[in-house]
Amino acid sequence: MAEGALERIERHPLKRRLYAILESSEEGPEQKRVERALLALILLNVAAVAVLTVPSASLDPLFGTLALALYSATLFLFVAEYWARLWVCTENPRYARPFAGRLRFALRPIMLLDLAAISPLAVRFLLGFTGPAEALSLIMLLRLFKVFRFAPSMRTLARVVRSRRQELGLTLAAIGIALVAASTVEYVLENGAQPDKFASVPAAMYWGIVTLTTVGYGDVTPVTPGGRAVAGFVALLGIALIALPAGILSSGFAEEFARGRRDPSRCPHCGEPL
Repeated sequence: MAEGALERIERHPLKRRLYAILESSEEGPEQKRVERALLALILLNVAAVAVLTVPSASLDPLFGTLALALYSATLFLFVAEYWARLWVCTENPRYARPFAGRLRFALRPIMLLDLAAISPLAVRFLLGFTGPAEALSLIMLLRLFKVFRFAPSMRTLARVVRSRRQELGLTLAAIGIALVAASTVEYVLENGAQPDKFASVPAAMYWGIVTLTTVGYGDVTPVTPGGRAVAGFVALLGIALIALPAGILSSGFAEEFARGRRDPSRCPHCGEPL
């Protein structure tokens, strides 16, 4: 396998270079330049999609034409990037087999996300969107997820979330329990007075989410004395519960940056390998 891989690398110097740029874990200056360029393309593509969702009656024809041209050009580049990754993935011994290896590589979550982002017609058809604005909005969301592949700050965030997944999971479980309990109590207290707004426990969960997060839209409010008392308690509880994830992530970021400063092979600012 090693000799075959070596022969393959010698026959395809361009393939080896593209693999080092697109898929290698060792970041070099050339790889960083390509990542920055692709990140800029993602942001330009998202901006173009946002412009294309504006009704044509309120959009200057020139802006619409430029946005469509920019969207088409960046989409073509993303397609080229996707196929380039598929082509060079066989340089990795894990995906060395031409067909089976590329299939395994293409089924990775990040590659499936890339495929969905470059297949607007397929996404639109499979998910049943009929209006262009809705389909374009979904595509814009998929494009934004590609930022995690190229932005060092997003990768740092992903590492922090992974390192704190147990604490975050316990916190989310506590918030979920509080939400169900508060919504159930409020349903019992308010259903008789407001059967349209508190028709069921799931319907009352909208009020619970708004109150726990202290957003307070005001479109659904309790009117009974007991309901108002519970609402006040839930609002105070929400301040404490919603602050917990922020504290957990803050400590995770502090540890990540401290680890980067202690490790000379990592950037002291973002924690990425040097």
